[in-house]
Amino acid sequence: MGVTTAVRTASRDRSVRLTWPDGTVVTAWFTDKEARSSVAIQHEKLESQDRRQQETVAWGERFDALSAHLAAVART
Repeated sequence: MGVTTAVRTASRDRSVRLTWPDGTVVTAWFTDKEARSSVAIQHEKLESQDRRQQETVAWGERFDALSAHLAAVART
């Protein structure tokens, strides 16, 4: 999924805050955990419960795709 965003703020190796194309705000926090990493996402300013549910599903799909990609790269 190609999405064009605008960086609002960023803290090197820690977080990034983006303006999503629809004007909502996405913040990602990155954490180093020994030989692993984690990321937490917060998607703000969503106008309805239905939209929040849609984005929860969409973010899950994005993370599943990232996980599959990283697993494939690790096998090569």
